[in-house]
Amino acid sequence: MTKVAVFESADASGLPDLLDAAADWCELVVVNAGPEPWTADEREGLADLGEVVDAAGRDAASVAAELAALDVEGVVTLEDEWIPLVAAVAARLGLPYHDEATAEAVTHKDIQRARLAGTDLGVRAASFTDEDGLAAAVAAVGFPAVLKPVRGNGSLNVYTVDDEAGLRAALAEATGAAVSGHAGFRLGHGGAGAQTWLLEERLIGVPHPAGDWLSDHFSVEVLSLGEGEHWPFWLSDRFPLIPPLRETGITGPSLLSWETQHLAAQRAERILTALGVTTGVSHLEFKLTATGPRLIEVNGRLGGFLSSILPHVSDLNPVRLALEAAVGKAERRPIDATGYAACVFTHGPLTGGRITALADPAELGRVPGVWRVDARSAVGDVPDYRTGTNGRLQNVWVEGATGEELRAAFAAADAFVAEGNRFE
Repeated sequence: MTKVAVFESADASGLPDLLDAAADWCELVVVNAGPEPWTADEREGLADLGEVVDAAGRDAASVAAELAALDVEGVVTLEDEWIPLVAAVAARLGLPYHDEATAEAVTHKDIQRARLAGTDLGVRAASFTDEDGLAAAVAAVGFPAVLKPVRGNGSLNVYTVDDEAGLRAALAEATGAAVSGHAGFRLGHGGAGAQTWLLEERLIGVPHPAGDWLSDHFSVEVLSLGEGEHWPFWLSDRFPLIPPLRETGITGPSLLSWETQHLAAQRAERILTALGVTTGVSHLEFKLTATGPRLIEVNGRLGGFLSSILPHVSDLNPVRLALEAAVGKAERRPIDATGYAACVFTHGPLTGGRITALADPAELGRVPGVWRVDARSAVGDVPDYRTGTNGRLQNVWVEGATGEELRAAFAAADAFVAEGNRFE
């Protein structure tokens, strides 16, 4: 049976989805891509998934040699953090994946912006690591702008800024530094010690045509099948962001017009070609603007939460598609969508405070249209809004046969959570 090496961390939420997608089709070799060796308990917990390889502290050459000895035929990850390592291993094994330069481009937002500079696909952007760089970035980009880490995802340490004072305050907030004349540049709150920031032009959105319950940004999933050959196979709408720029959920298939979806798909293909992407599944986020969809960012892996949404409302399993791409066996196929589904993220307030009550999952599960509830926090926890999507309290999964039914389910679940979640 075909063997695919999956690079993940021991607590990765995507591992069960990978196991389901691999069933009766391929064997998984689970590779610890994190910085620390797995404990005996973690290894035992992963044993049912397949063979286990610990890559902690090892170079790409030694990992590639071990995978070669196991006759691995493909490599894949669902996490941004491990893409550069997977690319280095794939290069040594001659397997389909991003080449190492492309892996840098899809994990570093400054490289993405540089490659798209001078085209109609890019925005003004500049990276910085110190005071001189900050001044140069402000001069190059101007305001209003968005501050974000060069490497990161899930809205972690992302802020809108309207002037230099706001920029410095955002840096201080993100890093935990005191607000002063000198900004803090070390990335905190789960940023793995990275120190490079990106200041970029803030795109001005226009309302979603289906109503203000949906955001002015959306995402596109694309399967790449060779140089310049891309298949945009799914578009997802998003729910409105909350301050500072936290995601509140994702839903699909998209309710955007066919014309907007077609234009976004065309731009996604051009962007991936410019970045050098030739294989695998990619996730692109766009802003709805008066001049059409504008790129927010590119990730060189499947978008989060779609491993549950797509199989619930279509005959496509996107994780299976990613595994097929890993061994060069993925291909375009018709998709039969049967309804609409969404994952709604609940969050704590900007003012902080200990959780004193949470909406009861059993009762929430009985709200019409709710088909699953994942509890991520407990009474007594103190959520930190700065951690972005990772700081969410619950995942509430809703569905509807039509867009209107989905909207009603979303509204009912949102009201129930707003009443049930309490903070000190």
